[in-house]
Order: sequence, then structure tokens, then C-alpha cells
Amino acid sequence: MSEVKRLFQRAQGWWMDKTGVQGWLYREEVEFLRILGAAARVGVVEIGSWKGYSTIQLARNARAPVYAIDPHKGTFGHRREGVKDTYDKFVQNINRYGVRNRVVPLRMTSIEARRRYNISFDVLFIDGDHTFEGTAEHYNSWGRLLPRGGFIAFHDVYNPEFDGPRIIYDSLRDEEWIKLMRCRSIGWAIKR
Repeated sequence: MSEVKRLFQRAQGWWMDKTGVQGWLYREEVEFLRILGAAARVGVVEIGSWKGYSTIQLARNARAPVYAIDPHKGTFGHRREGVKDTYDKFVQNINRYGVRNRVVPLRMTSIEARRRYNISFDVLFIDGDHTFEGTAEHYNSWGRLLPRGGFIAFHDVYNPEFDGPRIIYDSLRDEEWIKLMRCRSIGWAIKR
């Protein structure tokens, strides 16, 4: 692993709040997700929930439902931490934070969720499979469904450990998206 990657991991590391919920978010990203969740008028689709830390932030000020899509097994985070399944911990965390009434857990891949459900949403947070293929699959399945004025955000766009989010975010066409400032490792845009 390169020194840059090691420094990035050490700088980002685990953020654990007072209640002990783990996640890979900077403090600024936590605030950003709270604002993003509050901006939703129709619904939020979150691809990649892991133990629920980002879900909690999106749902904290949300007035619309947050659809948290994650199979809760077999992801990078699971392999990295040696965890086989995170669903029970996810449910425990969203209950502890008091956001369960705003969160709709969909324990499946984003492709399965897209095929099975017709979800209305105006905010999309992509933090699932960080490979190029995985990120492209999330974007192609969900990003194109965002209505005009909808928000899209990709986590780890500026993380040197992952290429997928950066490549897909950089490929957003100016005639379709208004790219806005980043928030640490989150790249975001509004659909024209």
C-alpha cells in the first residue's frame, strides 16, 4: 500500500460518534449528509449502508423516506473488518438513533432493488461497491432516474484507494449535471 493511501486511511479512519456507531465519514461529511437528507422532498436512495452511520445522518433531518439499500454482506467493509453480516447492527443503530420511522431498509443489491421497487426520490447517495463496474452499475440503474433538480452524491470520489467513484463522478456530462463543490471525499451534483 502506498504511503498516500496509508495517510489517507489514518486521516479518515473510523469516525465513531458518542453512541458508538462506526462509519467512514469526516465530520464535515456528516454535516453535509444531514443537509442533503433535509433537502429531499420526495425521497432519498442510499446505496451502501453498512452499519447505518451515513443512513442515520441522511435520515436525521429528513422529511422524506430514506431507502437504505445494502445486502449487508460481502462488501469491502465486511472483508476489511472480518464481519460476515451487518444487518442486525444496522437495525440496532437506526433504532438507537431514533430514525427507524424514516428509514426503509432494503436488504438486497441496488440492482435487485431497482428491479423490484418503483421508488420515487430526489436525492441519491452512492456509497456501495467502489469498483468502476460497481459504481457504474449503481449510477446507470439509479442516477438516470433522478428528476431535474435532484441531487446526486458519491462518497470516496477523492479517496486514492478507490477509482470507481472518481471515474464515474468525473464522467458526469456538463449538459446533464451541474457539478458543485466537493465536501471532503464526497463529490456532488444537481441534475439539470
